[in-house]
Amino acid sequence: MVVEGLVIAIQNTRKNRGRPRTFDLELALGKAILFFKKTPFKDCSLDALMLHMGLTTGSFYKAFSSKNKIFQDVFEVFINEINNEVNVILFGCDGKKDKIKKYLYFLMSFDGVYGNQLLRTAILISNDDVTVSKYIDQLSNILQDGFNLIFDVSCNKYERESCDYKTKIVSNYLLGVYILNKEQKYSFELDKELDELILKFLEGCN
Repeated sequence: MVVEGLVIAIQNTRKNRGRPRTFDLELALGKAILFFKKTPFKDCSLDALMLHMGLTTGSFYKAFSSKNKIFQDVFEVFINEINNEVNVILFGCDGKKDKIKKYLYFLMSFDGVYGNQLLRTAILISNDDVTVSKYIDQLSNILQDGFNLIFDVSCNKYERESCDYKTKIVSNYLLGVYILNKEQKYSFELDKELDELILKFLEGCN
């Protein structure tokens, strides 16, 4: 998708903001995602963000209007990326145990999760940003629905509610992992934690 910039007629505005230019929106958002994964929202300046995206001030404000708006767009793209990868795992041919291990490993190590500022920022600002808050709920539902698909939850009301409860807990736990951990764990530590979670799920949702 390409966004057309508008020529700013007033010379002073042109001088201060820079002339908007045509640019690739998807490419710019991809660069912004990488930026927010490494930089806390409250610590990032618009100048640094625009430099990383390769945009003039005029182009930035024409497309996004504010730092909050571009963060919302970036977070939406991020969630869609996770959803696409999750679907690949959920609809694969692996058995239940292997599938849940792949699913958990992906969610707990996705793109350097332990150092990912993007989701940490989203959760921190969600109380004041209605759009981001809705995206957080959407992501939680994606995780929970994934577990329900893996365990093929039956139509029995008690079984469904029991598994829904457990999947909601672990989904929230996985979201918490993004916030509380800053360093990537060694693989054997992650494997151990995954094995413990798998056993708990197999006991509780079968």
